[in-house]
Amino acid sequence: MANLKKTLDSGAELDITLASFAEGNKLLKAIMKEIEAVKISSGLSQQKSFKDFLNIDVNDDTINTIKNIVSGILSSDAVEEALWPCMSRATYNSKRVTRDLFEDEEIRKDYLIVAKEVLFYNLLPFFGNLASLLKNTQAKVTDTQK
Repeated sequence: MANLKKTLDSGAELDITLASFAEGNKLLKAIMKEIEAVKISSGLSQQKSFKDFLNIDVNDDTINTIKNIVSGILSSDAVEEALWPCMSRATYNSKRVTRDLFEDEEIRKDYLIVAKEVLFYNLLPFFGNLASLLKNTQAKVTDTQK
């Protein structure tokens, strides 16, 4: 997988290298542990298919669920511990990303953006075939119901 090169809104250049499988998997497990702890309330039990799931109305329950997921991830020591080995493979304006980099107040403004980009870049490969897995699962459920 090629490096992700991105110009942030601040004008900074971010270059992300994919973490090792072990580092990425540790991050995946930490994120899943946080998501698992969140009670999802958005009318999902009333959805009849995956397509219906994609058309959920945004309401207070949905917003609260998203808030709980995001705040759980941001406040998790386990996620932070798993994310830093991935972050240390990235560069910000050609400087290695370290905790010390964000001591600079101007750079600190980009911390959450950098963390999000590194997190997504390292998790996306794990979900590459998820759609086909869900399609196969949905087909099996449909066949069982017939």
